[in-house]
Amino acid sequence: MKGKFTKKLLLAVFTVAMIVCAMVVTTNAATYNGFEYSVSGGKVTITDYTGSATEVVIPDTIDGYPVTSIGERAFYRCESLTSITIPKGVKSIGSFAFAYCESLTSITIPSSVTSIGDCVFVECTSLTSITIPDSVTNIGGSVFYGCTSLTSITIPDSVKSLGGNAFYECTRLESVTIGNGVTSIGHDAFYYCTSLKSVTIGNGVTSIGENAFYKCTSLASVYITDLAAWCNIDFTNFKDNPLYFAEKIYINKKLATNITIPTGVKSIKSKAFYNCKSLKSVTIPNSVISIGEDAFYNCTSLTSVTIPNSVTSIGEDAFYCCTSLASVYITDLAAWCNINLGDVCSNPLFNAKKLYINKKLATDITIPNGVKDIKNYVFINCTSLTNVIIPKGVTSINTCAFDGCTSLTSITIPDSVTSIGAQAFKKCTSLKSITIPKGVTSIGEGAFKNCSSLANITLPFVGSSRNASGTYDAVF
Repeated sequence: MKGKFTKKLLLAVFTVAMIVCAMVVTTNAATYNGFEYSVSGGKVTITDYTGSATEVVIPDTIDGYPVTSIGERAFYRCESLTSITIPKGVKSIGSFAFAYCESLTSITIPSSVTSIGDCVFVECTSLTSITIPDSVTNIGGSVFYGCTSLTSITIPDSVKSLGGNAFYECTRLESVTIGNGVTSIGHDAFYYCTSLKSVTIGNGVTSIGENAFYKCTSLASVYITDLAAWCNIDFTNFKDNPLYFAEKIYINKKLATNITIPTGVKSIKSKAFYNCKSLKSVTIPNSVISIGEDAFYNCTSLTSVTIPNSVTSIGEDAFYCCTSLASVYITDLAAWCNINLGDVCSNPLFNAKKLYINKKLATDITIPNGVKDIKNYVFINCTSLTNVIIPKGVTSINTCAFDGCTSLTSITIPDSVTSIGAQAFKKCTSLKSITIPKGVTSIGEGAFKNCSSLANITLPFVGSSRNASGTYDAVF
């Protein structure tokens, strides 16, 4: 029994000794010319710098081992450091490696580096320029946070993502070029870069995080090369889109005024052209199914838009404050009647007031057979309409369908209609008479409000529905 116990004890001691030896071999903490370093797997990581030099060249080997990484906080708060050269062979730079090196003006990063960690150059307030090699695939969050002397930056095509707060409050940064390999730009990436004048967005970007370009008050131009790619970017809110301040977009260095969305684009994403005041006309191809909310918000120079028959939905405020809009072009009236509109400002007619069908101004129209519902807001403010015939088969005329059609003098409603939505004919000030068929069972609030010329109306019941009691106050 005693022998077995002794053997187990010896085995345990031997195991612990082996672990300790392994630790000694893999960590091997040491100092060389002011560099503290560790060795693991025959590779050196610089862990600290205790020297006093202002210009530092990191050796490519120490004790015969290659230097392959700069560890976390290795040069943290080396406030007298002015320049540093990193040797070829280094693959990664750890978090906070050069944070708060306030005198650092230049740094050489070799083409061997693939990863730059979080907060690496935080508050390096004297750093005026830096070249990121095309070997780098990842740039961490807050990497250049508060680098107030940095004036320009190019993110190479090799980089896949740009972390949140990457250039937060780089107040002297004037130009940014983001490579085609970047797929995402993190939240607050360029927040408060108040001197930023131009930004080039690569065609690989699919998402831009919240407040990415907020308070970039000097932005004057956004450069892209691929309009289809731009239409597919996901913006969280208007503060993410550099157009909010820039107001101008350049496609292949040419100011975008009259644009045609490329065939193949299925969706124009939310806020894609938010506040883009350089746009004058937009033609949308038959491949597009949806137009996102705020897509053309405040495009105040936009005068015309062509909506294809493939579009089935337009989000809220898609054409809000497009105050110069004068014409909307469509080719398929049935498709137009079936579009789901988020609100009144989803419809470009709200400002344009004139609808063209196959390039002919719509005045007297007949809704095509097969249409069952005339959707919300579809003809809102369409002042070109004078006469509308609705065919049998249509069952509902929905909210604000003909609201503000001030030139409309007559409308024919078939027996198949059972409901008329709220404000459906509001402010149809030229409408003199109308007959509501017996099949109608409900009339929405304000359906004929402000129809100041309406002298004759035939109604199938008293009140807002067949079951209602009282007057027509709610309807008129």
